[in-house]
Amino acid sequence: FLSIKITSPITHMVSSAVRGVVQSLVAVWFFGDIITTGRGSSIALILIGSIYYTWLKNEEQVAKERAAGGSASKLEAGGYERVPMKDVDADIRKAEATQ
Repeated sequence: FLSIKITSPITHMVSSAVRGVVQSLVAVWFFGDIITTGRGSSIALILIGSIYYTWLKNEEQVAKERAAGGSASKLEAGGYERVPMKDVDADIRKAEATQ
């Protein structure tokens, strides 16, 4: 439920499909299931499709950053901002001191 709020429905569907592949591989390893030709080709198709989808989403993000002039920070482009470790440590010490 939380992943639907954070990601798009298509991304959620792709991640669900990959989770199914992982479950199939665990079943093969744990229960000794047999991977038939059809099952193997389905697993390969899901993995190839999810890799392609991830690549396309990354290319879209890069294009957005370039369109923003390239000078926009990653935070403004929807990414994450790097925080120096010294600042993180200072915030932790400050939080511990107030408790």
